[in-house]
Amino acid sequence: MNDASSCFMSANAKNSSQTKSLAQLAGAGKSIEKNIEKNTRKNLLLIVMGGIAAYKTPQLCRELRWRGFNLRVVMTKNASRFVSSEELARASGQAVSENLFAEQNLPQKLKKTPRQNTWQNSGQNTWQNTWQNTWQNHDENMAHIELARWAHIVLIAPATANGLARLAHGLCDDLGSTTLIALKREVPVFAAPAMNPQMWQNPATRHNIALLKEREVKMIGPCIGLTACGEVGLGRMSEPIEIANELELACLKEHLLEGVRILITAGATIEPIDPVRYISNKSSGRQGYALAKAFAERGAQVILIAGATLAQPPTSQRIKVIRTESAAEMARASIDCLTSASGQKAKKSEPVQVAICAAAVADFRPKKQFKLKPAKKTLAGKIDLLENRDILAEIATLPKGVRPQIVIGFAAETSYQIKEKLLAKQKTKKCDWLIANDVLNDDVFNSEFNRVQILDEKGRVEALPRMTKLAVAGRIADKVAEYLRDLEKLKKQKIEAKEKNSMMAT
Repeated sequence: MNDASSCFMSANAKNSSQTKSLAQLAGAGKSIEKNIEKNTRKNLLLIVMGGIAAYKTPQLCRELRWRGFNLRVVMTKNASRFVSSEELARASGQAVSENLFAEQNLPQKLKKTPRQNTWQNSGQNTWQNTWQNTWQNHDENMAHIELARWAHIVLIAPATANGLARLAHGLCDDLGSTTLIALKREVPVFAAPAMNPQMWQNPATRHNIALLKEREVKMIGPCIGLTACGEVGLGRMSEPIEIANELELACLKEHLLEGVRILITAGATIEPIDPVRYISNKSSGRQGYALAKAFAERGAQVILIAGATLAQPPTSQRIKVIRTESAAEMARASIDCLTSASGQKAKKSEPVQVAICAAAVADFRPKKQFKLKPAKKTLAGKIDLLENRDILAEIATLPKGVRPQIVIGFAAETSYQIKEKLLAKQKTKKCDWLIANDVLNDDVFNSEFNRVQILDEKGRVEALPRMTKLAVAGRIADKVAEYLRDLEKLKKQKIEAKEKNSMMAT
């Protein structure tokens, strides 16, 4: 949706491509109807800001309701200059919230029955009296908190330059902005920008957009087109059907890998020489953490085995973090997770379908680890090295029933003959996919960006352009979902063929 040229596609082409995308995201072995039903449980809060494009929001409400979202609308004071609250109420099916302190802000289900002042005749303490009075006014004083708790997903449309700037810098003095600040971190926020092309290109706006993207606010549009001021350029709000399709797509992705368990290793390993010195590498762990986040966002249960890194792991109830330091610790934790899942351990867990070795494991460790720090003269030329365990190869060669369905490895490469090296490593390590980080220009380590090539199980190479590590992770997660879906189809075909042969034999 961020590709401005998409705004010039015909309506039929848009609908056709979007339908195809939704069908592709139906999930591994799951029907699209089952996934779309999930939307009926999604509470979507629409925040309408004061831009001319606000006149499109009644149609947007209808598109969202048609897709099964439970919809609530908050509008700013300036938004009422372009669309009436009555029109939005009819389109959304709910009263529109405008005032930070008004009781009608809350959905009916959230309104609590006021408690009786039983304390008046019971001689309760003063603090209890105060608490009762406060609770009676709870609905009208804390609407932004209740709406923030109610929302599963938030959409700002239109998102004005002023509104985006306020959100980027945490300013809040009305119902919409205070609700945004009160959201839990896991609630996804989408924004559909709408403004004059020069305002969109202004350095201040670009800076605010960059800040919001870092905080994972997802932008839908804007498009190139004729704006209200008469200028043609990038700044026109995406059409309601496009915005609604994008949100539906995001909800489908939440269930794309539901029920799938994934093991991911991330970060560097540390091999101590003595209490101070160690052997390691420049890996930041950001790509592995991005993978964990991307798979969790698509509904997978992730076991994240984290090595040495200063980056903060993603926070999600779907991600379990296991901390390790050395290659031996990481290998032991990885194999233990897989063998316990297969029932070889006393405590059995669910099987792991996917293993991704994104950690930068040190190739060697000191043969001898000193308990005390020796003088550097005594170490010069005297550190004997032993080769570390190859975690990727060990996982890829596990017996059937223990080995995950797909094993993926990462390799940092500086060679121009990347495909040849990947093919050789894939054959040696017996993994299904191998992903090369192109680190020749040294602009990958500890960076938000990456440039990778993906070698699949059929020897095909897909080279991705330079993009954020989260975007790379998303592409990988979607490819894995497609791979698992194809495996499920193949499995069903084999079962059907076996049943058909059995019937013919009888």
